[in-house]
Formats: sequence, C-alpha cells, structure tokens
Amino acid sequence: MFEKEIQEARHTLQAIYDQLTVPGVRPEHIPLLFNTSNYRYYCEQVLQLTTGVCNFCAIDVAKNEVIMENDSWLAIRNRIAPRGGQLTQIVVPLKRHIEDSIDLTDKETLDQQRMYRCLRMLFGVSCSARSIRDGDVFFNAKSMLHFHWNFHLPSGVGKVEVTFGKEPKKIEKKLPKLRIFEKMRFWAMTGVLDPWSRLSPEEFELIKEDIEPPKTVG
Repeated sequence: MFEKEIQEARHTLQAIYDQLTVPGVRPEHIPLLFNTSNYRYYCEQVLQLTTGVCNFCAIDVAKNEVIMENDSWLAIRNRIAPRGGQLTQIVVPLKRHIEDSIDLTDKETLDQQRMYRCLRMLFGVSCSARSIRDGDVFFNAKSMLHFHWNFHLPSGVGKVEVTFGKEPKKIEKKLPKLRIFEKMRFWAMTGVLDPWSRLSPEEFELIKEDIEPPKTVG
C-alpha cells in the first residue's frame, strides 16, 4: 500500500546513513547509532554491535539495577539513556532475544501486562506511560535490536518527549555529533581519559550537553 513512499524515504535516509562508517559495525546497523542520545550510550552500542554480545541477553547486574522480574521480562532502571521531564524511566527487555513484538508468545504478552501493572503498584502512581519501538530499525527511532519497552513516570513539572521516528533533516543534523563521538571513542581506546579535552572549541560546543546521560530523580 505504501511501497512508493517507503522506497523514497529509504533512499533519502540511506544517503545519510552511508556517510557514517564505524569499524566493525555492519552498514545495516548504522541507523541504531543515530538513535543513541549521548556519548556514553554511543560507546555502549558500538561495543555491542562490534562484539555481537547483546546487552539485554547478558545483563550485568553490577552495572544495571534490576528492580523487578517475572517469567518473561526484566525491569531495569535506565541510567544510560533516560529522557528528561520524568522522575524515573524503566527499561523492560524480554528475557529471550527477539526483535519484533509479533514474535511474542501469548504468555509473554500476558506477562508484559502483569509487569506494567506491578510497576504502577511499585511506584504507587495512578498514571504513567509506555513506549515501544518495533521491528525494522531503518525507520523507527530505536537504538537496541533486542525487543523491549520503556516505562515512563512523568514528573508533572517538565515535558517528556519520546521519539518514534525522525525526519531526514533531524537525522542529518545528528551526523556531525556522531563523527565527534567516534573520534572521542578512538582516543579513549588509545588511553585518553578525557577525550573531549582534545576537541576543538567548536566540536566541544556541539556535543557538550550529550557527553553524559541526563539525570532523573530516581
């Protein structure tokens, strides 16, 4: 039904994605990097994509705060890529590796709703939000292949924005930042402890707000 529109959009976006090359990252996975929100998250994703080790398949409990689980899902406090305007954000990955919700079993679907209900009860709230980016990475704004969803608890005093898709000009605007991130990552791999200090003033100005993840209350 939308073949023509999809092909035109794919051609436009591919021309942007082709301008970023990262050693060891397959071309079809480059769009994932355009959806990383800060330098720390970018480095985590490059490591995952170059090693083939899925972070959600091998949760490091020393680095991740698992607050709840059931037979199908884990609930982890999001410290690496939270959105602003909320008290907390929980990322909820499926325990087995799939990339699309159409592959969920009936039990996993039921356990998903049970997890959501339990999170609402845990935080004692009467309202919250869920976000899911599903399927093909090329068009949506997900940064992880492993299927998961996010539980958002708005603060009530700030705007919470969750992106599900981006227009080409926004994606193209991200390209210079990613090139700087890659330069910093290379320096860090050579032993430089503060790679941002080697950037030009113009480069640092462009990424200074995106070196570390934003803070949430809890």
